Amino acid sequence: VEYDRTDPSKQHFQLVDGSISVSRAWIIDWALFGLMFALGVYMVMLNESYGALIFLVVSVIFGILYNVSSKETLLAPLFITMAFTSIPLFSFLAVSEEANLLIGLVSLFTVFLMLLQISVSGYLKDIGSDRVNLLKVMGSRLQGEWLYVSIKTKVYAYTLSLAKLLILLTIIFFFTTNVVPILLWAITIGIMLLQVYILLHSGPFKNPERVKHMATVEIFSYLALVLALQGFLGWELTLFFVIFPISWYILLNFLTWQTLIRPRV
Repeated sequence: VEYDRTDPSKQHFQLVDGSISVSRAWIIDWALFGLMFALGVYMVMLNESYGALIFLVVSVIFGILYNVSSKETLLAPLFITMAFTSIPLFSFLAVSEEANLLIGLVSLFTVFLMLLQISVSGYLKDIGSDRVNLLKVMGSRLQGEWLYVSIKTKVYAYTLSLAKLLILLTIIFFFTTNVVPILLWAITIGIMLLQVYILLHSGPFKNPERVKHMATVEIFSYLALVLALQGFLGWELTLFFVIFPISWYILLNFLTWQTLIRPRV
């Protein structure tokens, strides 16, 4: 909170502008955390899959590590990546007897998705601040209102994007044969890669516009994963995982920030 109070772009945050107190935020946080952990334990006990608890605990530990160290260490993107990658692993192992190729690929995809989201998009968004920033180490910088994105940053970001693409192609190869989702997937991937290119373009900073491109990259990365899994999910679940999460994302943005695609972060 103290850091956000010094950031001009975060003055509308509820904890910063005082519309919610720190004590109340802690109450909500611990209530949701307790509910999450209780549901996780219930899933494990229901299926007697106690080994899955390891990943639930790992997610909590690395989530806390990220929250307390994100402004202090370049390892922060790895912490949040570990936290989010542990979630699909926990969910899968809580209801399945053993891991398989599919959950391995989905988890690996989550690794590269989170690294791109946090260590590229997140650091790019905050490149004007004095926080620890990997992209500054790679030579990217903000000069006045002009953003210079270094070659090292572009190579790093495109490598992560290529890794996501290769994982999705592997999923399609093993699990999807229907040409329709493959064509939709190709369009989705094209939009995602175009947005990555725009995001990494040197030029006027225009942070709100870049945040919109960041959000679009994340949305279409998720859609690409769901479409790649259509052969495994079937059309009913595929449509559910397309419509419900995106609708929830838009609704949450509208209620929180009064925007549709671009979060005000």
